[in-house]
This record gives sequence, structure tokens and C-alpha cells, in this order.
Amino acid sequence: MARGEIATGRLALLRTLPLAGPARLSALVVLLLTGALLPAAFAAATGFLVASVPDAVAGGFDSDAGRTLATAVAAVGAVLLLERLIWPATEVVRYAAGRRIDGALREQILGALERPEGIAHIEDPSLQDRLGLLKGGLFGTVGSAAVAAATIVSRYVQALAAVAIVAWFNAGLGLLVFAIIVVIRRRWHRAFGELADAIIGNGAELRRVSYTVDLAITPPAAKELRVFGLLGWLVARAEHYWDIAIARPFEIRRRLRASANVELALLGGCYLLTFVVVTRAAVDDGLSLGVVAAILQAEFTVAELISPSTDDFATPAGIAALGAIRSVVADADAAPPRTGTHDAAGMPAREITFEAVTFSYPGSDRAVVAGLDLTIAAGDSVALVGLNGAGKTTLVKLLTGLYRPTSGRILVDGVPMPDLDMSSWRRQVGVIFQDFVHYDLSLRDNVASPASDRPVDDGAVDRALAMAGAAAVAEAQANGWDTVLSRQYEGGAELSGGQWQRIALARALYAVETGSRVLVLDEPTANLDVRAEAELFDAFLEWTAGATSILISHRFSTVRRAGRIVVLADGRILEDGSHDELLAAGGRYAAMFRAQAEQFADGPAGDGRVPDA
Repeated sequence: MARGEIATGRLALLRTLPLAGPARLSALVVLLLTGALLPAAFAAATGFLVASVPDAVAGGFDSDAGRTLATAVAAVGAVLLLERLIWPATEVVRYAAGRRIDGALREQILGALERPEGIAHIEDPSLQDRLGLLKGGLFGTVGSAAVAAATIVSRYVQALAAVAIVAWFNAGLGLLVFAIIVVIRRRWHRAFGELADAIIGNGAELRRVSYTVDLAITPPAAKELRVFGLLGWLVARAEHYWDIAIARPFEIRRRLRASANVELALLGGCYLLTFVVVTRAAVDDGLSLGVVAAILQAEFTVAELISPSTDDFATPAGIAALGAIRSVVADADAAPPRTGTHDAAGMPAREITFEAVTFSYPGSDRAVVAGLDLTIAAGDSVALVGLNGAGKTTLVKLLTGLYRPTSGRILVDGVPMPDLDMSSWRRQVGVIFQDFVHYDLSLRDNVASPASDRPVDDGAVDRALAMAGAAAVAEAQANGWDTVLSRQYEGGAELSGGQWQRIALARALYAVETGSRVLVLDEPTANLDVRAEAELFDAFLEWTAGATSILISHRFSTVRRAGRIVVLADGRILEDGSHDELLAAGGRYAAMFRAQAEQFADGPAGDGRVPDA
């Protein structure tokens, strides 16, 4: 990153300051400017104090000169007291302003990530690397960098005020001090550019550090880490990634600090020259001791700008993170716009149609879905079966608009999916994915989250829990529906895998209870035993009568209950028919069904899953 880019980046950081809010920004500006001018005021007050001493000594403390000295002492004391008071106040305001800026930028990021209709952009590794820069893992967040940039500006004001005092005595000396400041800061800008580039290039390592640390300190991985003795290994991995991430930035930081010693020596030479000139002026020209003291004290404050500070190292990281934010927002703005306006309420009334749909995941040439034609009539119950990788879950992602087909199209009641208002369409679809989320929220919120834009319907929650066989789960909790489903919270509870599966199923059923017309279940009973699964689906088909249901399962005791079964292989439809029809055909479905039936008969597997081979 070139020197000019660092300067431009700092201006960009300063432009984020209004995000702190008018009150915080005003307080920050007042405190920083006051703090910047106080050293010059202290130099002037010190000069006034030193100049008052000889006359006060001659006339005594009761004389006018003595009273003048007392005034000078009071002025110095007042400036010192104000300096001591203003520092903690400034730190508090800096922290508050930085936090508010970070919060506002997070909202921008979330808004940008929400604008594209699907999830392909979220799965992009480069996006995740850029988001890793926003966590402030090295030198701070964008908010802290913005207030750091403002603080650097105030330090320039402080240095220029000191230079003005020196220049008042001797313009040549003042110009020399100013030139030293400019030369040294310009040299550092080049190093700050290298630092920013090093930080930008470390997004992947920072993300790995964050991931490994999260694994080590959060409950989901705790069991395996301890049973397999992986904690030490994981810590070593985190340290390895951290060493990679910080190696280049910290090498630049060390070089800067070593360089600062040389540059401070240069400034020391300037101090010595100033001392000689001022001393000769005092001896030869009668320059007062007060002026001598003010000049020397003023020049000493310049060192604060010359010496690299935490603020200097925070700004390159902030520039890198702000650049990441801008690129994420720009990518979101460049994404295909949401053009669909057709209200999907009440759809599908007739059918959902896949026409010659082909799809490959970004970055892959393999077609997961290949020229697929499928029509699902409204109100039908359809099961999708096939070996792993056949394209079953991908069809669900396409149906819910998380991805767009590479070619072909999907229509709902004859309306192409891109023409639908996607928010309204997704409200018509209740989904339980195979990798459903365990929300560390109350049981009520876990069930009612699909309709978060509406007040919770307690009656619908009750019915959904009953349909999912989870009523007993709710009754067993000390705080009922208000129980947080995580032991990480006071009074919280952890559920078994089967209980979580029922809660997730209740979540999808709640969507149907509150208006969704399509129910998609991806391995909805994987964590239930065979008997519980059979009992659940006996009731399920009755409760969801009239809704369009799409079921994905490896368990044929579930699949056989569907009115229609579609067998997928390599992204294509291999067989299509009822359970009895497909058994009679003697094809792939019949072979898989009989293989699973033999497992039940022999007893070793006991879970009813279809073998992968």
C-alpha cells in the first residue's frame, strides 16, 4: 500500500467518525483538541512561572511580583490538573465512540450480506477472509482505528502548536523542527503501508486462529477435544496460525520502533541545537529565562508525534478492515438485484415445476443437478431418495432460492422463481435442514423463529410441539417454553440429539401452522429411533394433509409413507412412482429397500439407514 493510499485510508477512517453520533463526536473533538493544546499552554505557563521567580524573590511574596508568581503557579497547577482529568475522560469517549462506529459498520455489513438472495456469496472463502479482518485480532477494530486517526490529528495539532512557539522565537528553528516531523512521518507512512498490506494478506490465518480458539472454548467440541486429548494439539494449531498471521506485521512493527530510536536521536540533535541557540540568546541578547523555559518545554512535546504509538499501528489495521467492508458492500451492490415483485402468498396453488434444471456449485464444474425435470402438484407428499451426493439437498436449496440454477428454471404456479418476491416465497416454505441450527434461545423462540416478523402464536407453538412429539420436552423444563436451550445460561437446559430433532421439526411445523404451504423435511428423523419415527409419521401425514410436503430420508420406513417417491442418481431422476410401483419395477429403489430390510432382519445396523455403497 503506497504512502498516498495510507493518507487516503486515514481520511476514510476519519469519515466514519460521524457514525459515533453527534454527542460522542462533539465530545471526542473537544477533548482531543483541548488535550492537544494543553501542552502548549503548559509551556507558556511554565515560561510565565520561570519569568516571575526573580522579581518575586527580590520583592517577596507579599509584593506584586510575589502575587504574580502565585498566579503563575496556579496557572501551571490548573493546566497540570486539567491534563490529568482530561486523559481518562478522553479514553472513555474514545472507547464509546469506537464501539458505536463498529456497531454501525456491523449493520452495514449485515445489510450487505442480506441483499443478495442466495447464500453463494456467504460461502465464498474470500468473503470469509475479509470478514476475518473485521474482528480486530491484531491491532484493533475499524472503530478503534477511526478514533486513533482522530487522535493522530490532535497530536499534529499539538506538535504544530509547539512549533509555533519555537518559530515565534526563531523562524529557522521552527522550520527545522517542522521539517524533521514531516520527513520522519513520511518515512513511516511507507512502513504503515507495508503493515496494512501484511494485515490484508493474513485474512485466512486470522480466520483459522478464530476458528481454533472458538473450538477450544465453546461446548460443541468439548467432548471430542477431551476424549481424544486434542486440546493441546488445538492450542498448538492456534499458535501456529497466529505466528503466521503476526510474523510480517510484527517484523514491520519492530523495524519501525528500531527506526524510531534513530529518528529520536535526530530530534535530540535538534533539541541540542535549540538549547545552544536559546542559551546564547539568553547570555548575549538578554532573552528572559521565562522565554527560554517556554521554548524548550514546547519543543519537548514534539517527541510525542515522532515516537510511534499504538494509534499509529491501529490505523493500518483499520484501513485494511475498512477496505474489506467497502469491498463486501461493493460486491453486494454488484450482485444481481432482487427483481422479483410477484407476491407468493397462497402459492403453490397448483404446482412447483423444475424445467431442465442444471446446477453446479461455484468453483466446481461438476453438475450436482443435471437437466432435471420434475413437477410436484400442490398438496402432494413427495419423497426424494438416493445415495449421498445424488442432489437431494441441493434441490431443496434451489427450491428455497438459496441458489439459482446454472441453467433451466423453476416455476411456482407457472411463475418463474426470479419473478417472485423471495421474502414472500420463503414465508410459504417451512424447512428443516439436515444440519439444522441449535439456537441458544428459549424453547418458544426456537419453535416460533420462522415467523419472527409476527407476534408469537402460542396456540401454534403448542400444536407444533404436539405434532413433533416434543410436548413432553417442553413439560420437562423448569421454565417451560421460556427455558433457554443451553447450559451456558443460568437456568438453561441441554437437549439430547433426538429432542433437538423434535424441536427443529416443530419449528418447520410452526411455519406450516402460521401459513406456509410447503413443508420440506431433510432427514427429519435421523436422531430418532425407528419406533419413534414410525409413531411420528403416522400422525404427521394426518396433521399436514393439504400441505405440499417434500421429504428427504435414508429410512425407507419413512419414505414408503409418501404418496410419491422420486429416486435421484447423479442429479437426474432415475425412478418415479409409489412405493408399491417402484418395488414392482425391481429397480434401484427396490434394491435399496430390500438391502435395508435385510439389515433390520439381520439386526447389526438397527438404524434403518441405506448403505452408501
